[in-house]
Amino acid sequence: MKIIKNTTLRFSIIGRYFVVFAILFSTISFALIPDKNTAIADNVHYYNYNFNSPVTKTYIPKPEREVYIEAQVNLNQYQEEQAKAEARRKELEEKVNRTLNYLRRVKSPVANEEIATIIVDLADQNNADYRVLLAIMTIESGSCRQSFSYNCFGYLNGRKYPSFEVAFKDLVPKVSRQYAAKYGWDFVALSRAYGQHNWELHSKNMLKVASSI
Repeated sequence: MKIIKNTTLRFSIIGRYFVVFAILFSTISFALIPDKNTAIADNVHYYNYNFNSPVTKTYIPKPEREVYIEAQVNLNQYQEEQAKAEARRKELEEKVNRTLNYLRRVKSPVANEEIATIIVDLADQNNADYRVLLAIMTIESGSCRQSFSYNCFGYLNGRKYPSFEVAFKDLVPKVSRQYAAKYGWDFVALSRAYGQHNWELHSKNMLKVASSI
């Protein structure tokens, strides 16, 4: 009986320690494991914080006044240059159309856009009036109807050209610099310098041609 009592008492004590241990373990476990709702709420708070954080936003500083003024000036200059280029393009296009219409009117064999463009562009590049070039052409070759080796200007350089295109590319700059740009619409001086025999008549005819284009 004494042995049984001692054994029962021992198990009773052990049982109490076990219960105490179980309670402590449960308490510690619940303290360490976060609540699901709390965890979700924490995550929502975390993402909301980063979404609204100024760090995630792009910040573009306002340019300084000097920088802004310089940029505006550059933009204005660019727009002016573009406007001038467009006006220049339209001007040249109009001159080509006038040249082409004249060549067609006098039934010239070079009445095409390619030759008209060559005349206008090369005359312009050499500071000459394209109408003066056309006037010289009319007097010297009947606007290329009586040209010699595709030379429509009666320009004495002893060269034979293989085509109108080659001839115009070579002759328009030369005639422009030496005569058209130098004398302009002073057709009397131009006719005499060009060596035209009946310069009084030819100068009047060149003035008439240039004025009609």
